[in-house]
This record gives sequence, structure tokens and C-alpha cells, in this order.
Amino acid sequence: MKREPANIKQVAEKAGVSMMTVSRVINDSGKVAQETREKVLKAIKECHYYPNSIARGLASNKTNIIGIVIYDSGRLRHNMFYEMINGIERIASEFGYNIMLFSYREGEDYSERIVESGLIDGVILMGITINYEDIRYLEKIGFPYVVIGKRNIDDLNPYTVVLDYEEAFQRATQFLIDSGERKIGFAGVARGFDPDLDKLTGYQEAFNHSGLFCDPENIIYFDGIGNKKGYGDIARLYERGVRTFVLTDCGRMRETLEFASIHKLCIPGDLKICIFNDEKMDISDILRLASLTDRGGGYMVPQIEMNRFNVGQEAGKLLLARIENKKDMCRTVKVSLDFIYEAPAE
Repeated sequence: MKREPANIKQVAEKAGVSMMTVSRVINDSGKVAQETREKVLKAIKECHYYPNSIARGLASNKTNIIGIVIYDSGRLRHNMFYEMINGIERIASEFGYNIMLFSYREGEDYSERIVESGLIDGVILMGITINYEDIRYLEKIGFPYVVIGKRNIDDLNPYTVVLDYEEAFQRATQFLIDSGERKIGFAGVARGFDPDLDKLTGYQEAFNHSGLFCDPENIIYFDGIGNKKGYGDIARLYERGVRTFVLTDCGRMRETLEFASIHKLCIPGDLKICIFNDEKMDISDILRLASLTDRGGGYMVPQIEMNRFNVGQEAGKLLLARIENKKDMCRTVKVSLDFIYEAPAE
């Protein structure tokens, strides 16, 4: 049998207070004794009362809605966003906010439309091809925003949540060096793409920290999608005696596995790899990697992984702090990546 939604009068009667007191508790306005507040909150829970967010917005001049703009929704894999959105939604719901999704269309005067509509209290921007003019506009008018991903914009230090690629790739490369490896290839860096440059910096810092020469000839630059250049570069470094590779994404992993499969190379006997599992490997990738990996000694390929859910949570926290005008906020929040490695069985 369908339950009729409770109203504020029923909550007030159950708590033994006035409707005005219930309203003050809901909107966190005015002075209410702690004991009375707890009685009202208990009554709200027992009555299954859900305050009308529109009415609350009219009273507080807020909508209690967070906007999320996805700039690459038609071009990138869905798992680039879903876990982040789940993280944002978790934090938003904890603080009494809902989320509203927007899909960006190129050339649209986007920032003005979503801001002037009055639909949202703040916005999170995500995607590779974010329009920097949107960020400039939001900064100029002082509208709360957060960008997921590092952005270098002239004369502007935007509010961002970034993955600490530099620290993760330094840690992974240092692990390989500490394991006795000296010739370590790095594939592949997209010039002008900040995350890849941070990964490269981490790789280089591990060599510097160990007092070793970082051979620039062992670095593979990759400027393109869907070509065979990466495979050819892996082959070139292999011919130069490189047997260990740090791979910056699943695309480079597939090229390396293809090379290993064609040349009947075993992992880690003939080839050692450390991969950045940025796309959550699908079953075909997992099976191919397993077929080339010797697990007899308990070996597991070292992997760097991102926690997208955590990224979304941190973006939600930073945005809500901005909406509430909290003091002493950092403009950049760094989120660590996981480095996973299982040592061989003794």
C-alpha cells in the first residue's frame, strides 16, 4: 500500500513543537535548542518526511542543486565519468543537495546559460576538452565552480581537483629501480597534455632521486589515436635492450601486449611492464595479459590505478565549501593514486 508523504504539520505534531521550529531546523536558520533540534530530526526520520527542495530554495535563496558539466560525453568512454558522478552524488546527498547533469555542445554559450538560469548553486566541470572561457567567466562573476583535472590557464589559478600522477609514477618507477632495473622505457607521452607530462616528470624524478641517468631515448612520445606508432616504438626500444616498460595508459598496454604476443615474449621473464589501468581493463585485456604472464611464481603485473569515486567526492567537498563561502580554501586538491603490486611467492 502506497504511503502518503508526510507534511511539516505532522512532523511538528510528532515532535511537540511549532511548524516554525521545524522550518528553522530544516533550513538551519534561527536559534533552536539542541534538545529541540534532536527531537525534530527524530520526528522527521520517523515520519519519513522529505522537505520540498524548491520551497527550501525559495526560502534560502538557494536551489540545493549542484550542476555537473560533461564536456566529452560523446567521445570518451562512459566509465571516465560514472564513478566520479557517483562520488559527487554521495557527498551532495550527505549535505542535502541533488545533482543535475549537463552535456556540453561545442560552441554553446554554456556558462552563462546554466548560471543565469538560477537552476544551480555551483558547478563541477569535467572532461579533457573543457572550454577555458567557461572557467574564466565563472571566475570573473564569482560563481562557485570546481574543475576536475589539471588546467594551466594564463593569469588564472582555477579551483581544481587533480590526480597526483607525478607522485604515483615516481613511486612506480622507483619500485622498478629498487628491483634492480636500470633500462626502463616510458611509453607514451602526449605533448601538451598536462597529465602525461606529470607522469613523465614522476618517472624522471625517480632516476634523479636514485642518482641514475634518465636516457631520453627511452621515452616514447605518442601524438595520435588509433595508429601503430606506439607498437613500432616499443619494438625500437626492445631492439635497444630495453626490457622494462612503464606504460601510461591502456592503449600503450595493448600495443605492448601485441608486440609480446607476436614475438612470443613472456611476462616477466622476457618483458616487464608496469601499467596505468586508466580504463578499468575489459575482459579481453585481462585474458590477454593473463595469457602472457607467468603466474607460476605468484607474479602480478604492477599497476597504477585511480579511484574515480574518491575524485568525485573531493570535487563535491571542494564545491560545497565554495558554496558555503568557507575561509582558507585551497584552490587545488590533490588525490593520490593506488600502486598495486603483489610480490612473488617465496
